[in-house]
Amino acid sequence: MPYTRLKAFALTLALLALGEANAFADAPHAAELLPASTQGFVRVDNLPKLTERWKETQLGNMSEVEGMAAFWEEQKLEIESRLSDAGWQLNLHPTDIYSISSGQVAVGWIDRASNARKPYSIALVVDIKGNEKNTTELLARIQTELKGKQATVEKLTHASRELIKIVLPKKAGDLVIHESYLVQTDEQLLAADDLETIKYLLDGVSKPAADRLALAELYGKAVGHLALKSDKDFDVEYFVRPIGIAKVLRAISKKAPARDTDMLKVLENQGFDKLEAACGCLRISSADFDVYHQGFVIAQQPLPKSAQILDFPNEASSKIPNWAGKNMAALTSVSWNVKDAFWKVEGLVDEVAGAKDTFKLVIDGMKSDPLGPQIDIRNDVMPFLTNEIYSASDCIEPITPDSKRSLIAIRVTDSAKLTKVLDRAMKNEPDASPIDFEGLRIWKVSKQDDPSVTLNIDEFDNFNSKKKKKDKEKEKEADDSNEPWLSNWAITVHKDFLMFSSHAEMIQNAVKTQQGAESASALDREADFTKAKQAIEKLSGGKPHCVWQIDRTARSYEMQYELFRQDKLPQSRSMLASIMDRLLHPKTEVRDQVQKVKGDRLPKFEAIKEYLMPSGTVVRSEKEGWFIQTFVLKGGQASKIIPQRPDEPKTALTAERIEGSASSK
Repeated sequence: MPYTRLKAFALTLALLALGEANAFADAPHAAELLPASTQGFVRVDNLPKLTERWKETQLGNMSEVEGMAAFWEEQKLEIESRLSDAGWQLNLHPTDIYSISSGQVAVGWIDRASNARKPYSIALVVDIKGNEKNTTELLARIQTELKGKQATVEKLTHASRELIKIVLPKKAGDLVIHESYLVQTDEQLLAADDLETIKYLLDGVSKPAADRLALAELYGKAVGHLALKSDKDFDVEYFVRPIGIAKVLRAISKKAPARDTDMLKVLENQGFDKLEAACGCLRISSADFDVYHQGFVIAQQPLPKSAQILDFPNEASSKIPNWAGKNMAALTSVSWNVKDAFWKVEGLVDEVAGAKDTFKLVIDGMKSDPLGPQIDIRNDVMPFLTNEIYSASDCIEPITPDSKRSLIAIRVTDSAKLTKVLDRAMKNEPDASPIDFEGLRIWKVSKQDDPSVTLNIDEFDNFNSKKKKKDKEKEKEADDSNEPWLSNWAITVHKDFLMFSSHAEMIQNAVKTQQGAESASALDREADFTKAKQAIEKLSGGKPHCVWQIDRTARSYEMQYELFRQDKLPQSRSMLASIMDRLLHPKTEVRDQVQKVKGDRLPKFEAIKEYLMPSGTVVRSEKEGWFIQTFVLKGGQASKIIPQRPDEPKTALTAERIEGSASSK
């Protein structure tokens, strides 16, 4: 063959090969399309693959139990309502997305602070290669259906593409026009709830923007701390700016701060905005786990002001305390620098109260007030506390809203001295009564109706005249805040631990377990707990960490599940939830709300119990934040564990991560 003809033939083959390659090129990664002002996004790398992997898990099998499938089918509308609460106004149902997706699905929440009327936008990216015809038919059906509901549908053009603009009829009280924009490209369906965002997404398909999320320094820095880089390793990824996403979600909800004090503003002022980002990846059905998660929280160091309470040395004890009984549902070991970190809360308390020196006055009052506990926290308590802290919970039968019990235990250095301090304090507590048990004195507190002895946020109002309520609604709110933070609790010092519990009976159980303990705790001899503990040890790679937790899911979820079936879930109150609700909300949603999602069609707990595998978490403090690993064990735990990150994680993995994810599809 003459050289020129051979050359032409080779060129033809090359062009054909290039065309074939382009035909199967991958659609842009969502981080290449979303703007850097994105405050949070969640991305499924490959939805069809995720669906298949989910079927391999115990939780996936559980969804096929008689009654479960019917329950989820019945709750579709309620689930979509919840999505709407998070800003989902794109006129696409989750089932619509599932029917057309051939790869990634991503949702982003974007800051639009310059738009006072609507300071946010929502964006959706769906890969549709191979399902283009179905997508075209879906868009046509959506337009027809919405026109029948009095929506206006308009065709616009941008970047030579046809945009579908949908405007829903205004409802009573609507201040914002609910509009959505949809566009079908060769490989993706793009959707957004404002014109600026949909244009940005569409422009990025042909020419990635200079200010896209993928190039944002913080995004690259965050994902650089993770070992999972491609869909061979993960199925779902997320990136969140904590304060930013909280502001976006509050703007979506159109709810003003519940109190005079704006807690988001307080947290910013007290340095919690230095928790810059949280990112992570989830892998479904690996060789070792039904679910495996790696996450990293990026924090500017050193943290300022009250954010310094987040001081967790990598010294969490790996030992199981011998008071931990075999019926424990969950156990957490935490290393917290309590002697230093406790005092950092001062600025936070003062700002919440609205008056300087509130924290100091409270601490001084505890020491000098003749009607108070008369405890010198700095000199009578702090010297005896260590960094070793445990949190435990169990669930007792019969199942009632009070079945969940919690206990916090702090190892102490001189139990005799601390016992004297505690006894002196509790004798001055009018609602405290002693319980003598096995030679131990336990103090049980049951709050009465006298507001003068109730610890509540409005006590701080004495220091700030601005906190006076001026209308009936706020007066009602003030009355509600007279409720105690915890109505019933118990406390004691037993051997080397200061124990605080929601139930005196739980302390008694711990005492009996400890008295009968041998070389190992009763809990550490339970097979499911042991498997989870072994997984934590392997995941930590022998390195010290600041937190570990094991949750025996089949025990810890029983109360919530059965109360859900009985439509009584809002009545359940955990100790931590009660405290946080009292701190953040004067009248909590949970206490007032009727259970919206009905659970009476669900099977009994015994029918699903076998599918609930133990889960665990291990956290390590690092120079730039906290590395978090979470898992749900498989049935029949394998020996291979997901590889560890290198000791020096890269800090510029964005391009590698995005390219790796695309090339592995």
